[in-house]
Amino acid sequence: MKQPRHSSPIFSTLAGLILLGALGACREAPELHPDYRQRVYDEPGAVPYPADPGGLVLDRAPIEGLSLETARELALLRNPTVRAQTAAVLAAQAAIAEARAAFLPDLSFQIGRTAFDKTRTVSIPGGGSFSLSPEYQTTGQARLGLSLFAFGRDVENLRAAESAVSTQVLDERTARQAILAEVDQAWLGVHEAVGQAAVAADAQANAVRQAEDARQLFAAGRVTKDSALTAEVEEKRRTQEMVVANNAIRHARRVLNALLAREAEAEIALAAPHAWAEVTIASDVVRTLATTHNPALLSFRTRQTELDHRRESIIRGALPEVTGEIGVEYTDFTEASGYSTNTTATLGVQWNPVQGGRRLAALDRIHAQLVQLREQELAAHSNLEVQVLGLVDDIAEAAAEYRWANSSIGAAEESLRILRDRFQNGRATSQEVLEAQVTATNAKFATNRARFRHEALIARLEAAVGVARASWMGTTNP
Repeated sequence: MKQPRHSSPIFSTLAGLILLGALGACREAPELHPDYRQRVYDEPGAVPYPADPGGLVLDRAPIEGLSLETARELALLRNPTVRAQTAAVLAAQAAIAEARAAFLPDLSFQIGRTAFDKTRTVSIPGGGSFSLSPEYQTTGQARLGLSLFAFGRDVENLRAAESAVSTQVLDERTARQAILAEVDQAWLGVHEAVGQAAVAADAQANAVRQAEDARQLFAAGRVTKDSALTAEVEEKRRTQEMVVANNAIRHARRVLNALLAREAEAEIALAAPHAWAEVTIASDVVRTLATTHNPALLSFRTRQTELDHRRESIIRGALPEVTGEIGVEYTDFTEASGYSTNTTATLGVQWNPVQGGRRLAALDRIHAQLVQLREQELAAHSNLEVQVLGLVDDIAEAAAEYRWANSSIGAAEESLRILRDRFQNGRATSQEVLEAQVTATNAKFATNRARFRHEALIARLEAAVGVARASWMGTTNP
């Protein structure tokens, strides 16, 4: 028998692979910017931040006559929060396909070329030799395996994935309803800001007129200097209010543009708002609807169902699994086996009754999560009832404020007219005129504010209930 011989190229190759892996492990970490701890703001380009990958394009086309209904549709199509939640639903659906794959066979291939450091040959008397181990050997395998019976573990995983889809669908509904409420409030907020600016402009015009009258009357010796100065101060205050009102309009439009995935300064003009209408809402009805239809509340139950199936899958994982496999093997060294290909069929049982406590720990974790979900659901249920009932009261309060303020405008304007006439005749002071003007302006401000606050609160209630307002709200023309 020949002595084994060493193949030095094998050791050289192995050493080269080890060295290559060591070089990869020794890769230096990226250096931090020397001023990364500084407590000042960066200069442009001072720190090499990652470049914009592109694709983040916002709409900037002008919009004319944007109605509330159109704004809602655009938000549902464009808003990134809604689109992100839609992608989460698709991801959950893909997880179902992943869970179903456990019922399908696995097909694998393997091919390798092996170099042996030592070889053995047997000499045959009379001449010749027989190799017991080759210097090089090529092998290949093809296997088709299937889990035949796992005591329902894979079924529970599939049901858990289906429950996860239901949760994501409810989360998407929650996001959609929240965006609709935000769009309603932003659209109404633009109208409110425009209305408040109109009131402020009217007040500024009245203040300018009053200041001019006071200066003329003071020059004629019919009022004292303090009356003229008071009117001048009021004129400047009203001018500042116009600055604030115009800023409010710009900000309200930016908020609406952001919700519609548009550039902040993109031009946008709205359609006229709906006319004021009295509404009737039954608090018991909306409270019942909210507790049975609010998607955020319902998602607690689908999450609980998912965890129940996960727990059952872990429990069934402690039972044996029956597997089947067929395969084909190939080798180019036929001297030892007598064949180059072989077909195999295997029926096996795999059982892992103990996993070092991991299974028990996972069950404890799921139990704690179920308790957490139950407590969170109770808190959310209570908070939802408080929110819904509070919104119903706020809507009634806003309606009462609108009726009071709107009915006060006529009386306040008539009082202002009378005091102006008396001021012209020297029988009223400038302070009295300014107080009457403030009263009239505040009544207009309150009317405009209450009108759009009333609509915004209804939008918030609709999002909280989870059902369209036509199902629980009646309207009557004033």
